[in-house]
Amino acid sequence: ALDEGPLQPREERVYAALAHLSQIAGIVLAPMLLLATLGPRSVYVDSHAKEAFNHQLTMVLAFVVAVVVALRGAGPSVLGVVAAYGAILAAVAALRSLQGAYFRYPLALRFLR
Repeated sequence: ALDEGPLQPREERVYAALAHLSQIAGIVLAPMLLLATLGPRSVYVDSHAKEAFNHQLTMVLAFVVAVVVALRGAGPSVLGVVAAYGAILAAVAALRSLQGAYFRYPLALRFLR
């Protein structure tokens, strides 16, 4: 059985980083799973999982727009810019969360607060 007590600070930082890194791995549902399972045990994980989910959903929407723009003649470079932007910010957020800091993605739509 899983321990139902509060998470240790090191565990919180690792799970928060995983929420952000899941975007790079393409696992969009990972932040929601972390939010549902560990969010009640850690305000820190809860905050990072919500932020990661908001960013991932924003990036999915941006990617759809980028596909349409690319198909209209802008070329595939638009897709690369969106992918690079999302991956770089996810990596920065993961590093910040490992340092124990909170992170807010610029331009992310706030679906979950």
